[in-house]
Amino acid sequence: MVCIKRFIVGPLSVNCYIVHDGRECVVIDPGGNADKILDYIDNEKLEPIAIIATHGHFDHVLAVDDVREHYDIDFYLHRLDLKVLEHSARVYRIWFGVRDWSPPQPSKLVDNEPELVFNDTLRFKVLHTPGHTPGSICLLLGEHLFTGDTLFHESIGRTDLEGGDEEAMKNSLCKLLKLPDNTIIHPGHGPESTIGVERRENIYIDIWGLR
Repeated sequence: MVCIKRFIVGPLSVNCYIVHDGRECVVIDPGGNADKILDYIDNEKLEPIAIIATHGHFDHVLAVDDVREHYDIDFYLHRLDLKVLEHSARVYRIWFGVRDWSPPQPSKLVDNEPELVFNDTLRFKVLHTPGHTPGSICLLLGEHLFTGDTLFHESIGRTDLEGGDEEAMKNSLCKLLKLPDNTIIHPGHGPESTIGVERRENIYIDIWGLR
């Protein structure tokens, strides 16, 4: 059985998820507050096996190095977001006046892999969903979909930032809307939802005629 623990972390209130089977775990989008993440993992006596970022914006990766170095595990990012990662790091340094922060460098680049398989339970289907960034990905685990900043409850990710693309976002949303209505959405910010709720109530799905 898969368990999902959500933490709201970092300066932009990112949803960080620890997904585990009671023994091993994968950390998705550790965007800050490394102490929260480490304490939960250690208190639950979990064994971390990977970190995955849904995209390369600074608010989703701020605690990557702290978690990675503590457990000596790999960090996964889509290869098309390497430039986004570097640009976003510059933005972070300017916005927050942090001169000495360097972005974490992925040890594993996601490209065309249909799945990221870590054990018999933690098998994530990789959906490449550009639009917010060129290398944005969503991760499907059973009926659970981790959408990063592609799809939120009654909203979507911005397409006016570096690497954003409105047409790509439309195509990515169409891909997600092919999933069953009972698919549970775990977004990068804000509350959970389902594909069915977003199909009916998301104003962008309506405006763009994607139903």
